[in-house]
Formats: sequence, C-alpha cells, structure tokens
Amino acid sequence: MARKATLQDLERYQLIWAEAFGDPAEFSKMVFEKFAGPGNVYVEEAEGRVAAILSAVPCTLKGRKGFYFYGLATEKSQQGKGLMKSLMAFAENALHTEGAEFVCLIPASESLFGFYEKQGWQRAFALRNIGHAAAERQTGHERNDGDGDENRSDHAHAPRGVLRQQRTDRRAREHRQQ
Repeated sequence: MARKATLQDLERYQLIWAEAFGDPAEFSKMVFEKFAGPGNVYVEEAEGRVAAILSAVPCTLKGRKGFYFYGLATEKSQQGKGLMKSLMAFAENALHTEGAEFVCLIPASESLFGFYEKQGWQRAFALRNIGHAAAERQTGHERNDGDGDENRSDHAHAPRGVLRQQRTDRRAREHRQQ
C-alpha cells in the first residue's frame, strides 16, 4: 500500500536509505524533514512495514511547478516485487492532483534508465553540474571518495541525463494556456 509518509515512518526511511545509499541517519533525516519537506515523502508498505521510499522535492522549471524524485529506494529483500513502480505511480498521481505539471528524476546509474523508460519516463535534458554542497553544509556531512572533490556527494555521480514525466491531462493543458 502506497501512501504519504508520516513522522512515524522516519526510522524505517532511515534504515532503507542507509541500506541503499550508505548515508548516516542524520543525512536521511535532513532529506525527510527539510530537503523534500513535510508532505513530500512517500512510502510503500509490504509485509506490514515500510519497504520502499521516495522523496519528492518541490522545484520549478521555466515557471512550471514540479517535483524532483530523489532518494528512491526499496529494501533489498523486497526488490523485484513492483513496489517502486507502484510507489512512483501513486506519488505521481498525488502530485499531479495537487497541481504539479511535471516530475523528474536523475537515475543513480545507467542501468536504471531502462527501468524508468519502461514506465513511460523519457530523457528530457542533460545535466551541466550537480552537487549537494548546501545539504552537506547543513548536515556537516561531506564525502571523500578519492577523486579530489571532497565536497561532492556520491549522489552527484549520477549519469548525465534527467528523465521526466509530463502531465498531459486537460488541466495541465489549460494551465499552460494561461
């Protein structure tokens, strides 16, 4: 069952985040509470517990309201069961109902492009530069991966491309005409 996260989900969110990305609890807490913010985190339950997570970070692109899907992860023991596909569809529908015109994401690896493209996502634009300096300053969490750029998070090593889902229903078309 997919739903919006509550504060009671923070512990499971942090555990799944740590398993997927290796970040400490204080970093994932900052994403949950501040980067995505209240009401913008979604979870999918399986076997009576949160098993997949998705943060929807508010953003605008050329004046259009949208969301950047960030930190998508499924508990390893629950992968391959369609939980993320269900969670993404739920979050997209909820956000579009709330007025979002688009959602975008940056796959963490080249291999994930195919997963998202099978769900109707398409390559939208290339990235010029990505980093998390502000988030790292806020949490005091910096990475040193030996590449000489100690201020860049591992999340910054994403492939050079962004995928998007654009709202195509009547309400989105009317909004564009205004």
